Amino acid sequence: MERDVDPTSLPMEEGEYTVEGGRAAMARILERDRSTHISVFGANDLMALGAMMAVREAGRRCPEDVSILGFDGVPAGAFSWPGLTTIEKPARALGRRAVECLFDELAGRADHGRIYLPCRLIERGSLADLSHGSLQQLAFGSA
Repeated sequence: MERDVDPTSLPMEEGEYTVEGGRAAMARILERDRSTHISVFGANDLMALGAMMAVREAGRRCPEDVSILGFDGVPAGAFSWPGLTTIEKPARALGRRAVECLFDELAGRADHGRIYLPCRLIERGSLADLSHGSLQQLAFGSA
């Protein structure tokens, strides 16, 4: 909402949280959409890497034709071409906080409210600079 984009208004393609799930979801997007440029946010890095495969298989280019952003920060994203831009979640802090919440729950102190942990953007090469052009946004994930 910060940039006046309501996430619920964006088209979404469902898929499994795997490389093949992302590949299949991206293939479906590319079959129906011939826009000049598409931007995709994968629910995790494996899906985003699969989407990059589908883009190549369709004869399109990342990031020139399709920008792809992942979410996880898995090391494999650094080895793709182009490198996968991703939002890295703090996995160790997330695990530590989950265990603390579990212990609190067992001790009868379950009122945690919403918990926020800092994420970090890792910029590689899978996003085009579209600051001066039009943009169609899509997302995919699992329901």
